[in-house]
Amino acid sequence: LILDEETFRNIMPLHFRTDTSLPRRYFRAQDIATTPLPYLVLSIVDEFHVKEAGYEWYMHSLVSQLYLRIYRFWIENGLVVPETAAGKQQYDVRLRKLFGYIDQNYAEKLTLRDAVHITGLSYSYLSRFFHDSIGQPFTAYLTNIRLLEAEKLLLSTDMSIVNIALETGFGSSSYFTAKFKESRGVTPSEFRARFQGQRP
Repeated sequence: LILDEETFRNIMPLHFRTDTSLPRRYFRAQDIATTPLPYLVLSIVDEFHVKEAGYEWYMHSLVSQLYLRIYRFWIENGLVVPETAAGKQQYDVRLRKLFGYIDQNYAEKLTLRDAVHITGLSYSYLSRFFHDSIGQPFTAYLTNIRLLEAEKLLLSTDMSIVNIALETGFGSSSYFTAKFKESRGVTPSEFRARFQGQRP
């Protein structure tokens, strides 16, 4: 995976500082095999080739998720430094805590009120942050994280659709299938069949 610096800076609305340029612009396959990155890339390529209605919007959403995951990887590994103003830095710490919590607990029932409790930030601030910086409300972001994890399980395991739905926090296979098709344009079973031979 090769990262284009200009594209990254244009897409990502978050502000950060590095010593020179982006800290790492390529990733070896073995370094990202267990992350959502391969599945995001596969989904982007598939959307580009299929070109179903609204594919441009969906591709933009996927690309934003891809760059957000990379940005988070940099922060967690000390490769990029957020703005250093004391207040902003404190907010960054709290937001990293929130994203880490979501990554570990996405299958639980989480709301923006829970995010307020976890971070100590105001409801209005977090609501604006997700809308302005992530490009979607908290509930949509959480659903997308669940869908990404579901895609990973669909491609890397033989788990049933029911078990994947429960494992990723959707509660039922019917709700999972509805949200998956609404977002991806295909059912989970169709998605699995389409990428059957493309597991990393």
